[in-house]
Amino acid sequence: MTTSPTLAAIETEHDVEFTLTYSMGEIVGSADNGYHSDLNTWHVELIASKFEGDTETESFETVAKMTLHSVDLEWGAEDGALDVFDSYSDGIGSLAKTTFENWGFVSRVIAVDTVEIDKAYRGKGIAPIILTKALHRIGGNTFCAILEACPFYPEEMTAEEVKVAKKAISATWKRAGFTKVKGDYYILEGDYLNTEEVERKVRASLQKKRKK
Repeated sequence: MTTSPTLAAIETEHDVEFTLTYSMGEIVGSADNGYHSDLNTWHVELIASKFEGDTETESFETVAKMTLHSVDLEWGAEDGALDVFDSYSDGIGSLAKTTFENWGFVSRVIAVDTVEIDKAYRGKGIAPIILTKALHRIGGNTFCAILEACPFYPEEMTAEEVKVAKKAISATWKRAGFTKVKGDYYILEGDYLNTEEVERKVRASLQKKRKK
C-alpha cells in the first residue's frame, strides 16, 4: 500500500503487504418499523499478507478492522433519517440531530462504530490513516462523521485506566481531523478531510514518541 508513507513504513518493518478491503451490509433498526434500508453498515479491514520462508506459502492476517454506519439525507427529511442512528447509539443519534443545523449542507452522515487494531500493530499510526482512507472512500461529496472516543469494555477497567485510554484515543482522532463537540463525542466535516495533513500529524507524533 504505497499511497501512505506511514503504512509503507509499517509494511517494511513487518515484511508484509497491506490491502484495505471494504464490504457493505445493512443493520436492523429504526424508530418506526424496526428496519431501515437506508442505513448501511460498512466493514473495513486492513489485511497483511506475507510469504512464509522458502515455501512461498502466502499467509493472511487481519491487523485492523472498523465498522461504520452511514445514512444518506434527503432535503427536508433530516430528522427522520437521523433517527435510525438511535437503533445502536442514542448518543450519536441525539448528537447528529442537535448539531445538524451547524453543518451546512451535508448529504451523508457517517457514524464510526468500532475501530480495532491488532496488538502487534498498535501505536504505529494505523488507525487515523485507515479511517481517513475509509471516509474518503465512502463519504461521498459532502459528509459529516461522528464518533465516540471510548475504549472497548471500559467496565473492565479502573477509572484511571479509562482516563488514560480516553486521552490516547482522543489524541488519535484529533490527528485525523476530528474536533470535540460534547463529552467524548467528536465530529469531522468532510470539507476538512485532508489525507496529507493526517499523514504529517501521524509521522510527527511517531517521531516525538521515539525521542522519549
